[in-house]
Amino acid sequence: MIKKLKRRFMLVIMMIFTVLILGLAVGIFTLMVSSEERESISVMEFALKDISAGRGADKAPQEDFPNDAFFRRNEREADNDEYRNRIQRSWITVEYDINGNVISIFRSMNRQAYSDAEDNTDSDDIIAEAAKSLDGGGKTAIDGVQYRYLTKGGGENAPYFKKVVLLDSSAETATLQRLAAIVGVIALAGIGAVFILSIFLAKWAVRPIEEAWNKQKEFIANASHELKTPLTVISANTDVILSNPQETVGSQEKWFGYIKEETAKMSGLVTSMLNLAREDRDDDDTVMTEFCISDVIEGACLSFEAQVYECGRTMKTDIEPQVNILGDKEKIARLAHILIDNAVSHSKEGGYIKVSLRRRKNKVRFSVENNGDQIPKEDIPRLFDRYYRADKSHSSSGGFGLGLAIAKMIVIKHNGNIGVTSTPEGITTFTMT
Repeated sequence: MIKKLKRRFMLVIMMIFTVLILGLAVGIFTLMVSSEERESISVMEFALKDISAGRGADKAPQEDFPNDAFFRRNEREADNDEYRNRIQRSWITVEYDINGNVISIFRSMNRQAYSDAEDNTDSDDIIAEAAKSLDGGGKTAIDGVQYRYLTKGGGENAPYFKKVVLLDSSAETATLQRLAAIVGVIALAGIGAVFILSIFLAKWAVRPIEEAWNKQKEFIANASHELKTPLTVISANTDVILSNPQETVGSQEKWFGYIKEETAKMSGLVTSMLNLAREDRDDDDTVMTEFCISDVIEGACLSFEAQVYECGRTMKTDIEPQVNILGDKEKIARLAHILIDNAVSHSKEGGYIKVSLRRRKNKVRFSVENNGDQIPKEDIPRLFDRYYRADKSHSSSGGFGLGLAIAKMIVIKHNGNIGVTSTPEGITTFTMT
């Protein structure tokens, strides 16, 4: 399931970024096409206002020239042949009389008149004949060459009836082809980079789900294991009782005792699971009120005095009086019970449990210490994981590995920190701040 989810995340990321990259590439290319088209029209409009073969007719005022920086020159420069030869766009201007006869042909890159350009005669005849039928503006192909064209009718003082400008669009086409190739390469490189990025993003996005999924599987496996043992014991003892129906309840008290003991264990496990689920849910039921944590810790210590005495341990307390905090009193009491019970269970015979509480400026430091076996360094980072126990035999303390996980959740909900240290001498200290 996790692999499928990762693939779906990758697919979604790839689709989103691919659409964005392609949209950006198409947008850039469209803007460039529009820019080239505007520039071409600007050149053709300039050519229509230009003078041909040195005649002074149809000369345009400077303010009517295109706004392109390339054409921002004064009128004298606009009439200068050498200036025009510097223009990099090649066009052909053909003028016709009212009968459709060619008056003149002008090439922007060859300033000689039509009659002097003998080597262009055949080509000019083809162009002049093809351009005769053109009207308005657009694109056309003449003699294998692509042109943009624009037409203009002659006025009363114009020496021509119709004027056609043919702008060679080879440079424009080459520019757009180069741009398309560059944009295409960049887009492909971007999609490739997004593919690699999507792998890491999918892993990063799915990681919390994968962790939750693994925890759920671990929870089911561990809960099943913890419930299996008492159920097996109860079933076995029930079979023993049923196999001796003639015996009295009193004579089979031992088997009933085993059943009751395992039932109590199951009840404790279910209670711990419910507490863990309650702390883990999103709709937090933590009720923050100001209370004296000193009294709560002292009460927890008192409730363990009898158990500590029976186990042959001693309890030491160092609790600063009248320490108030803002928190959930019931959950802090549960936290204290969990940590003291954990210390009692893992202290050695004749050992001690030390509980201390101190105020440090605007913080409160609560610690529980015991002497027992040293906790291996590799186990310390996982002590607060659910169902984890450093004792792999599951038999040293009779716990279920849920208490410390609940304790950590309570501390986090109170904006605190919890940590543990264990020395080679076996002194283990849980500290909450």
